[in-house]
Amino acid sequence: MTYQCIRSIADSHTDVPYEIIVADDHSEDGTEKLSELLPGVKVAVTEKNLGFTLNCNNASKHARGKYLFFLNNDTLVIGDWLRPSVDMMEASPDTGIVGSKLLYPDGSLQEAGCIVWKDGSACNWGNGMDPSDPEYCYVRDVDYASGAAILVKKDLFDALGGFDPRYAPAYCEDSDLAFGIRKLGKIVRYQPFSEVIHFEGMSNGRRIDSGIKHYQAVNTEKFRDKWRCTLEEENLPEGERAFQARERACHRKTILFIDSGIPRFDDNAGNRTVYDYIRVLCRMGYCVKFIPDDFSYDPVYTPIYQKMGVEVLYGRKYVFGWKKWISDNGYAIDHVMIFRPENAEKYLDFIKKNTKAAVHYNLADLHCLRLRREYEITGDEARLRESERMRKKEQKQMHDADRVITVSCDEAKILEGEFGLKDVSVFPIFCYDRPDIGHRDYAGQKDIMFVGSFNHRPNADAMRWFLGEIFPKILSELPDVRLHIIGSNAPDDLMSQASDHVIFHSHLPDSELDAFYRSTAVCVVPLRYGAGVKGKAVEALRMKIPLVSTSVGLEGLMDIGDYISAFDDAESFAKEVVRLYTDRAAAEAESVRHSEYVGRYFSVAGAEECFEKEFGSCRK
Repeated sequence: MTYQCIRSIADSHTDVPYEIIVADDHSEDGTEKLSELLPGVKVAVTEKNLGFTLNCNNASKHARGKYLFFLNNDTLVIGDWLRPSVDMMEASPDTGIVGSKLLYPDGSLQEAGCIVWKDGSACNWGNGMDPSDPEYCYVRDVDYASGAAILVKKDLFDALGGFDPRYAPAYCEDSDLAFGIRKLGKIVRYQPFSEVIHFEGMSNGRRIDSGIKHYQAVNTEKFRDKWRCTLEEENLPEGERAFQARERACHRKTILFIDSGIPRFDDNAGNRTVYDYIRVLCRMGYCVKFIPDDFSYDPVYTPIYQKMGVEVLYGRKYVFGWKKWISDNGYAIDHVMIFRPENAEKYLDFIKKNTKAAVHYNLADLHCLRLRREYEITGDEARLRESERMRKKEQKQMHDADRVITVSCDEAKILEGEFGLKDVSVFPIFCYDRPDIGHRDYAGQKDIMFVGSFNHRPNADAMRWFLGEIFPKILSELPDVRLHIIGSNAPDDLMSQASDHVIFHSHLPDSELDAFYRSTAVCVVPLRYGAGVKGKAVEALRMKIPLVSTSVGLEGLMDIGDYISAFDDAESFAKEVVRLYTDRAAAEAESVRHSEYVGRYFSVAGAEECFEKEFGSCRK
């Protein structure tokens, strides 16, 4: 068994540097000679048989690394099992222990973290279930993780004196270690992206009435006596509220997000907004759940949210079972945030009837306003009729919700005036960890850029107007300038205008888009209609690129008139682009002030203040 375990480690090809220490508990099977067969493997031999607990303590004294990974010899690691756990430790200084997902040899789930009940007994969460089920595939806090595969910070392990000798020869030392780590102010977490097959029982058998297994019951009593006060204060009676107990959430608030799909945060501003809210709320300590209305699993984006600690519901089970999930777990859901009218129409009433959660309807933008403005520009009567229908729908949904949230200070006034709502909350559209990107070089930059998905009709109208009426005026002054149009699904009538001066780019990842912001001279937002706040304007302000926008492009931004002017006719818009393009000193002076604006209104600290006002403390 030991050889096969070590072989699986070697075959994993992890890029994490490690040493292998075999804890040999005075065996008589030749284990002490493993270092001769496997160069680089260190064998720590005890002078006499000490049992699992003290044998681990002895071996840990020979370790040189920052972390200890305790791995039973009756295990096989899968893929790069080590990197996800180490990454979690490195990214979260408050983490003390990381437990892997344990699988049976037949592929079923052995454990996705463990629950400890008030009486000291334990439950291997998910035992026998499908390990790919969403509820077992996200990072979360746990009471403890089985010592068969856990990563521990060595300094914390040493500070506790290792595994408590009272549990020798074996059992309950892992749960005791987790409780001790928490007493030191650190967190025990489950990492589903680290998978290990455990041939349970091959080392010590399965019978609990004889042999080493006999100590399981004996040590549970010792564990209960040692941690009696903690168990009474923090843990639940056996079987109660397992939905909360599995992630130590009995005293934390849970927020359910509902949107049309998993937010692909580098695709559009709306998705970026949802991503930022979830990211900050998780960091603040809230438990976050997410229902994508299409219930699809995105192999790129879904794991990003799961690694944050978000339980994402996807797959056939939830396509037909989302109502049952809400009904069964509604007692634990404190707040629900619903995005978009079509989702409010589907979910809002059911949630109100089957939970006690406060429902927060997040407008993103006022759809009826955007449609009415489109009619005013295009004269399309269908848009006017659609606007009137949408107004009735949105008004009902907003009045049915407990709270209404918008990202636009202008729309908050409309909602309170025309719609009769009270206390509308205004959230920032983005939440930046680094509102100020640092120094930007204004020398040598060239060309003009526009960013926006053409799935959104206002962006197509903006480019038609810009190419038809504004860009020719700019070209007459700047004959070598090029316009970079960055956005997916540009319509054919726009694509037909591609030339040496007009260059189309499809969707770009954040890194490439940032490079455009840094190397381009001017960013334009020539929107003639729309609603809400335009993420492209905020992003341009943050990137300190000279910005020329219409009033629609800047609307909804608090006090924006103190920082930048709007240009709503083709002549003045073109002149401002040329001015900023040719006068780089003026461009730099104005853009530095733009960065100050972003720091004032779009920082994580500001978002946290908004969220705590809306949802209260994350603690119940």
